[in-house]
Amino acid sequence: SYRDGTLEKRFNYIDGKQRGRQQLWNSDGSVRANFVMTATRRYGLIGEKVCNGGPSDRTEL
Repeated sequence: SYRDGTLEKRFNYIDGKQRGRQQLWNSDGSVRANFVMTATRRYGLIGEKVCNGGPSDRTEL
């Protein structure tokens, strides 16, 4: 959370790995990332970049 209590991120993990919906917000409440993580791919938006289902680079946000 940000200092004012605004939610910063909501990540879901299974066996220590990101799985399912992952969300990240800027301090003003705007969406920074909203994607779904499968075992091998990421689908959705990260910043201005569209994740098109290509291989994941597994970068932690």
